[in-house]
Amino acid sequence: MVAKFLIVLGLLALLLMPGNLCAEQTALKVGTSIKPPYSTRDEDGFLDRLLKELFIRVGTPFTIVRQPAARALMSADQGLVDMELPRIIGIEKQYPNLVMIPEPVVEYAFVAFAREGCPTRIDWNTFNHLPVGLLRGWKIYERILQPETMHRYANKPEQLLRMLVHKRVDVALYERNAGRFLLRKNNIHAHEMKPPYKMVPMYIYIHETHRDMLPLLTKTLREIKADGTYARLAAETLNAP
Repeated sequence: MVAKFLIVLGLLALLLMPGNLCAEQTALKVGTSIKPPYSTRDEDGFLDRLLKELFIRVGTPFTIVRQPAARALMSADQGLVDMELPRIIGIEKQYPNLVMIPEPVVEYAFVAFAREGCPTRIDWNTFNHLPVGLLRGWKIYERILQPETMHRYANKPEQLLRMLVHKRVDVALYERNAGRFLLRKNNIHAHEMKPPYKMVPMYIYIHETHRDMLPLLTKTLREIKADGTYARLAAETLNAP
C-alpha cells in the first residue's frame, strides 16, 4: 500500500514539473505572405531568421503558416493563426482583434517597377493614368489608387511581374528588396522608378488572446537590435544592390 502511494505521488510530481512532456508547449502559428529575401521555403530569409532568434530568446516554439496577403490578415484576425507579419501601422483599425508589437521588424521601401520604355521617374500624385498592377491585400497601395485608375490585382509576386513582362500593366507596385530579388531570379528587364513612394516601418501583429506576450516580445526585439544581432542578420540575408 505504501509503495503504491509513493508511486502515485511520484506521478503527480512529474505531471506538475515545468517542462514535462505532458505539458509541452504548443507552437505558436505565425502567419505571413512575405517572399524572399525576407522569407523563404527553407526558412533562411531575413524575417525567418529574426523570428527564430526572437522565439529562441523568448523560449516559445513557433511554426510559419504561409498564405496570400489578404487571407493571412483575415486568418490572424479570426485567431486561426496567433500572429502575422509584416504589416504597416494602423491595421488594427480594420482588424480589431489584432494588437501591434510596437517595435518594427523591418523597414520596407515601397516602390514602383516599370517595364522598359516607361518613364524612369514617378509622380505618386499623378501616376494614376498608368495601367498599374499590385498585390491583393496590400493596403498601402490600395489607399492611394484613384477610382479611375486602371489596375489589376495579382495574388502572387511572380504573377505581378509576369503582368509587367506581358505588358498587361506598365507599372508594378511592390517592395524594393523583394522586387529586386525576383527581377534577378527571373532575368526580367524592368527598372525601379524613382523616388520610392514611402519608407515604412513594418510590424508584427498578435491576436488579442496573446496580449500578455506583448511586453516580452517588444523587449526582446529591442535587445536583438541593441546587441547587433539584427544588423548581422540583415547583412547576411538582404542582398540589395
